[in-house]
Amino acid sequence: MASSSNQAQNFDYTVDIESSSGKILNNQNNVFIEGVCDSTATSVIEEFVDVFDDSFSRTTNLWKPKVSDPKLKPYSGQWFKDIESCFQFYTQYGLQGGFNVRKSTQKVKNKKIVTKYIIFSHGGHHETSISKLSKHSDDAMSESSHTSSAVGDQVRRRNTITKKCECSAKVILKSLGPLDSDPYVVSCFIEVHNHPLASESGKEFLRANRSMTALQRHFILDASKSNLGAYRAHGIYKSCFGLYSDVGPTAVDFQNWMRYIKLYIGKHDTDMLLQKFRDKHETSDGGFCDKYQTDSDGHITRLFWADLRGRKNYDVFGDVVSFDATYHTNKYGMVFMPFIGVDNHWKSVTFASALLDHENETNFTWACEKFLKVFCRPPKCIITDQCLAESHMQ
Repeated sequence: MASSSNQAQNFDYTVDIESSSGKILNNQNNVFIEGVCDSTATSVIEEFVDVFDDSFSRTTNLWKPKVSDPKLKPYSGQWFKDIESCFQFYTQYGLQGGFNVRKSTQKVKNKKIVTKYIIFSHGGHHETSISKLSKHSDDAMSESSHTSSAVGDQVRRRNTITKKCECSAKVILKSLGPLDSDPYVVSCFIEVHNHPLASESGKEFLRANRSMTALQRHFILDASKSNLGAYRAHGIYKSCFGLYSDVGPTAVDFQNWMRYIKLYIGKHDTDMLLQKFRDKHETSDGGFCDKYQTDSDGHITRLFWADLRGRKNYDVFGDVVSFDATYHTNKYGMVFMPFIGVDNHWKSVTFASALLDHENETNFTWACEKFLKVFCRPPKCIITDQCLAESHMQ
């Protein structure tokens, strides 16, 4: 006897077969089976799939994508002007059906792609050690037979977390002519999949739905200029546009794109910093000051800067100055040296800052000289830590 109840999207199945009883508890995409033998579990799962997954067919044990618009479904004999237009068309079909797609193998003749495969993103099979060896030269492959058999006994999968399920769903394109302008036709279209498809709530997390627009890229850059990280930028963007499904990319996608920007900046980060300082010079009417030195290779070894607010704070609260050279930057290992004071509310205020390549007496003396040159008067009291290089300064 089987009974079912549906409350708040939690499905509870109880199966009594002789003396054994089984229960399936489904909470969104997680399925748990309790107290059943293997045969009972299999039958209960099949009944569960039949009722709640309308894309599954028990006769073929395959999944067929459901699309709201039949015009989005490819068919054999369909024409496309190029491969990219077909790929975009099949991608939209995958978004409706609940799966990702990717470009696969191709055949080239006279520098013209005559055959192109577009398949499910996890289609195909894992590359093994044998397939890797097949890519080597003929000399490496012509060793003794006992060596080949020994390698064959050690066939293993690649060390990867990518799961390939050998799904056959695909579109095969054939060129209709030798010219680059000749169109392509769908010679084969396999619709069914051997794996479950994404649910309606899970389609928003498909890779194609998470592609980032130019507006979102500019938004992340503008947010970073206001010292807002990628996660906070994603939250603000979601608040502006409504639901997470309306945003598309996730917070991790925002963070990954910000990482790509930092990699693109690479060795030009110092040039960008100096350009930013030059811009502050022009907009602050002389209130911003910076000094720096470079080595023979053009690398910055010393950098000092102070803005207008810091100089005004020093005029009022500059009787006592404290500087601590125990901070180090992550990437270049430079010493960060802030000049700090205390206001009338016992809150810390920053007068100036410096970056030094080494923690030694010469660098500390240089930073203090630039400090006196910018602020024109020495403080009445200086508080430092127990660093020997600082204690030896005159």
